[in-house]
Amino acid sequence: MTTQLTNTLIQSLSLKPTSVDGLVEYTYDDVNDVHRIVFLQATREAVEAWVDIMDAIYASVTPEDRLRFLFDERPSGPLPLTYSINRGVRWARSLEYHPQARVAFLFPDRMVTSLANSMLGIVQRQMGHLSVRLFDPSKEDQAIAWLTEPKWSAKK
Repeated sequence: MTTQLTNTLIQSLSLKPTSVDGLVEYTYDDVNDVHRIVFLQATREAVEAWVDIMDAIYASVTPEDRLRFLFDERPSGPLPLTYSINRGVRWARSLEYHPQARVAFLFPDRMVTSLANSMLGIVQRQMGHLSVRLFDPSKEDQAIAWLTEPKWSAKK
C-alpha cells in the first residue's frame, strides 16, 4: 500500500468501518473493545492492506494499552501463510513498543490449522506481548469470549 493510503487510513479509521480496495474490511466493536478485520481476498495485497490498517490502529496506542483483534478469514479462505506470518513479524519489529495484544483467528481451513498453529506458536514465543488462538469458523462467540476474558482485560 502507498504512504498516501496509509495516511488516509490513519485519518479516516477513527474506529469507523473501513474497506480497503475490496481486500479487507475493518470494524471496531466498542461493546467488546475488539478490532475486527475481515479478509475478503487471500492475497499478498490483502496482507499489505491488513498491515496498513494495523499501522493506523497502532498510531494512537500506548505501551499500557491492551488490544483485542478478531481476524476473520472465512470470506477469503486461508491467506498465504508463510507470507502473512513473515510480514506480520516484520511489521511488529518495526513498532516502537508492543502493548499487550490478543488475536483470535476465525480460520476456515482445518487442513492448514495444524501448520498455522505451529507457526503462530513460534511467533507467540518470540513476542511475549502477543497471545494468539485459532478458532473454528463456527465458533465466533467463543473467540469473542476468549478475547474479552476478565482476567486478561484488567490492566497490569
